[in-house]
Amino acid sequence: MKSLEELKADSSYRDVRFYRIFGIERLFQLINDESLALLAPRKWEDPYEKALQDMLETKNRFKIYGLCWSSRSRSDALWRIYSPNSLGVRVSTTVGRVIDSIRPGKYFSEKHFFIGDVSYLPEKTNYPDRPFDFRKGKLSLKQSDFNRRITTISDAIKDMVVDKSKNIPRQPADIAKTFLVKRKAFDHESEVRFIYVDGRSSEADDGVFKIPIDPVTLISTIEFDPRMNDDVYESLRKAVLANLQGREHKIRVTKSDLYKSPEKLIYSK
Repeated sequence: MKSLEELKADSSYRDVRFYRIFGIERLFQLINDESLALLAPRKWEDPYEKALQDMLETKNRFKIYGLCWSSRSRSDALWRIYSPNSLGVRVSTTVGRVIDSIRPGKYFSEKHFFIGDVSYLPEKTNYPDRPFDFRKGKLSLKQSDFNRRITTISDAIKDMVVDKSKNIPRQPADIAKTFLVKRKAFDHESEVRFIYVDGRSSEADDGVFKIPIDPVTLISTIEFDPRMNDDVYESLRKAVLANLQGREHKIRVTKSDLYKSPEKLIYSK
């Protein structure tokens, strides 16, 4: 996990790529609103994360928001989960594009915005003497991020939630790390998360934090659901390009070939 400030200072992260599948209406919203909408974890489905937000915000003067992406470029399961009506799109981006796309905002702090891979830990382990093998990705948590040996999700949460010292206030990075561990049952998502820890605790909170961005800089490619009817695809593709009209861009807009017939592969010599 790295803050935006740290990522800007280290160019070795710029080409790290990730993806997000969502409904076509969200794509139009992203392009026209020119903002990334991060949601409070209590708006997510996992009750663990709702409970963690309530616990951390009660003890600390921060509001927590997040946005979930995936490091997995091709996944039938993710299409079915996040595009249930077959009308979704998959947007790809990179760390470098995220850095370049974010516009200065009145309430935005680079030190409070984090990007990190989610680690999926077992709820129980058959090997209590064997520490968890954290992912080796550039943005993954490491054992060194914890003060105790980690074998289960319970170990990780306890380590990050229990106050180390009542006299030392918890830092934004400490809070952000708490939302980079999940139960192993969710590991098909291969999540990469944007976490923003907002210090304006007195501000009204509707559970949404918007970060102003340039969508053309953010988006590398747009890929439509592989199950989408071809006529629908052509119509929606034209609508997306019309929304991008007047903006100088090199965004590639295609339809996923995940369900493409294997005839050429089978009969090729």
